[in-house]
Amino acid sequence: MQHTISLPYAMKFELSGWYNSPGIWGNWLAGSQYDISVRWQKKILQEKGSIKISFSDIFQRNRWSGESTFGDFFMSGGGRWDSQQIKVNFKYNFGGIQVKSARQRTTGLEEEAGRLGG
Repeated sequence: MQHTISLPYAMKFELSGWYNSPGIWGNWLAGSQYDISVRWQKKILQEKGSIKISFSDIFQRNRWSGESTFGDFFMSGGGRWDSQQIKVNFKYNFGGIQVKSARQRTTGLEEEAGRLGG
């Protein structure tokens, strides 16, 4: 899921996340996983620049776990990744803000059709 909210003063707030339900991989019973992240963005410098601050996996739940039973053998395991991060980004557009309109070009086929009257 991803939700973006436009705020006053050229700001945006974003909330995003994902969820994996428990599942079965062969004889491995895997537990659930999820991740929730937030991002704040503000346009600056007459909207030519922007600054973004993001915080990923805010609840530190991007973990894996599971168990397996094979005959008399039982195995249980789990772990996590370093998925919790804080990022600060700055972007500046040196070029024009508006896209230049496409030029009208004629091809040889269009010139030939005009010359033949069709």
